[in-house]
Amino acid sequence: MDDALKKSQHKAKAAQRTPEAAVSSVCHDTEHQAASAETCNLHQKIERAHQQWIAALDTLDDLIVLYDQDFRILRCNQAYQQCAGIPFTQIIGRVYYEVFPKSNAPLHSSLAATKEITETNAEEEVRIGDRIYRSRALSVNDDHGAYLYTAHTLEDITEQKRTEANLQMFRALLDNSSDAIEVIEPTTLRLLDVNETECRDLGYSREELLSMTIRDIDHHFNADIQKIVEAQMQQHTEARFESVHRRKDGSTFPVEISAKFIELDKPYGLAMVRDITERKQAEAESARLNRIHKTLSDCNHAMLRANNEADLMQDMCETIVASGGYTLAWIGLAQQDEYKSIAPAAMAGTGKEYVEALNVSWDESSPQGRGPIGIAVCTGTTQIVQDVQNDLHFELWREAAAKYGYAAAIMLPLKEDGAVFGTLNIYSPEISAFNDSEAMLLDEVSSDLAFGIAAIRSRKSREQSAKHLYSSLEGTIASMASMVEMRDPYTAGHQHRVAELARTIAQQVGLPDEDIHGIYLATVIHDLGKISIPAEILSKPGKLNKLEYEIIQTHVQAAYDILKHIDFPWPIAQIVYQHHERVDGSGYPNGLKGEEILTGAKIIGVADTVEAMSSHRPYRPGLGIEAALGEIGQHRGTRYDPTVVDTCIKLFQEQGYKLPG
Repeated sequence: MDDALKKSQHKAKAAQRTPEAAVSSVCHDTEHQAASAETCNLHQKIERAHQQWIAALDTLDDLIVLYDQDFRILRCNQAYQQCAGIPFTQIIGRVYYEVFPKSNAPLHSSLAATKEITETNAEEEVRIGDRIYRSRALSVNDDHGAYLYTAHTLEDITEQKRTEANLQMFRALLDNSSDAIEVIEPTTLRLLDVNETECRDLGYSREELLSMTIRDIDHHFNADIQKIVEAQMQQHTEARFESVHRRKDGSTFPVEISAKFIELDKPYGLAMVRDITERKQAEAESARLNRIHKTLSDCNHAMLRANNEADLMQDMCETIVASGGYTLAWIGLAQQDEYKSIAPAAMAGTGKEYVEALNVSWDESSPQGRGPIGIAVCTGTTQIVQDVQNDLHFELWREAAAKYGYAAAIMLPLKEDGAVFGTLNIYSPEISAFNDSEAMLLDEVSSDLAFGIAAIRSRKSREQSAKHLYSSLEGTIASMASMVEMRDPYTAGHQHRVAELARTIAQQVGLPDEDIHGIYLATVIHDLGKISIPAEILSKPGKLNKLEYEIIQTHVQAAYDILKHIDFPWPIAQIVYQHHERVDGSGYPNGLKGEEILTGAKIIGVADTVEAMSSHRPYRPGLGIEAALGEIGQHRGTRYDPTVVDTCIKLFQEQGYKLPG
């Protein structure tokens, strides 16, 4: 009723309006409707923007939650809801740390964002179960700086952390590598990365090296080598070559480099650099021993063909210079005159005038008698002058020696029945030319020479001379065996035990005594070539890698290179060379088969296997004799000669044979 009355009154008033008033009323209504439409439009836009904002948040993988100063959730995105594991309707209004991540108190970053602590850093890492999150909290304020709410994100950085850990592990592996590692920019050759071994080997810091190129450290690197390496690397093959690297202090050392391209975001050069100083020294020592062994062998031949004392001494001097590569060799005989002079009896090489002008004696009371030659005669001991220009005992002859280029010398006494009757004097153009092993073998030469002179003087029979030479050869073999065991203490006694077993097998097989003796001598030095193998490989406690095993296999060739120049009555060099061949062709170095392999090598192959398996090694404990016999029995007729295998097994199982201690 009231509503009807009001409507009636409203119509009456409208009727009483003037036309102008009616028009004004209509305009007013139109403006009001337009304003309402614009407001509606704005609300719709705001709502669309809000929905788009919510949709955008829900597409993010990061967890996003908004909460008030009491940490009660105002909004969150879908990622947060999924981790919480409850519907949105149960999330809004709850304290966030009771929902996710669950804890007894807010995260440190939450407190920082709500200004409950004074720190400005509102970021931290949080472990939740097996995941790691980066927590960031930011307070949102109005235009007047008043706090509105906190926007909190949780970014899952688990994989990032795993990647960082893997990178750290990879860096640790690189830095603990025994070889230097270089990552190179192929075009400019600039070093992009290096490991700690590279820094240690070269004496530079990592920062210094990363400002350098390969040319700054490689002593031999030039355009020609660069072309060769690039060609090999572009063909996706590994480029391997030797070079010389220069340290920060200017010193150099030899290296072996293995390089190849790797494709990542772009091509990179990767180089493995190994310091081969020890290997080069071993090779040089092997070459030195090879040279002196050849000298010893040739000197023995010279003794066998000598008809008189003068010819013998001259032939020996010429052989020493020609085979040994020395500058000068001469023989002086101690005279029984009042001056106790030493008279040249033979000489070869450069410096005949030097020898003829020498004034030396064995009179200890005179300056000429206190030089190395006089001392060698008076004391009966070898005298070595490693630096002619700085040795006090060589002062009287220093100037003349420099004229002929003599840098080092060795004076070896010649004895008969314990009495010194002269010296063998050898000169080298290199300082420190005579190390212990070379001096020992030259002592052998002087002993043979002294014996030869004494034999000729006393007109002893050729048979006695030959017997002594054979004894000398056996002594040389014993010296070689000792040097191998000094280099590899872990297998000390190995060659002796193998030699005893090989000799016993050869006896049981029924070989002639002379052949048995040759097999025994070959076995005593069957590992001679290991003097050329780096010590860290010989004594490595773990399993050898492919490259290290290939290096080990070279010991048979190294031994053969040393022994092939020595004229033994037996094929010792060939036996040693073949002792790793197998009857089915699976051995090395040449894959010989069956009858292509010498009998002595077949016997050593079985004896070596049995001793090696039953004895302790750095990389494993001894496996015992039963395991060793099982190995040769299993491969009877394939790797090992059946007759040799049967004889060896019978020795241990039926005759009670035991390896020597």
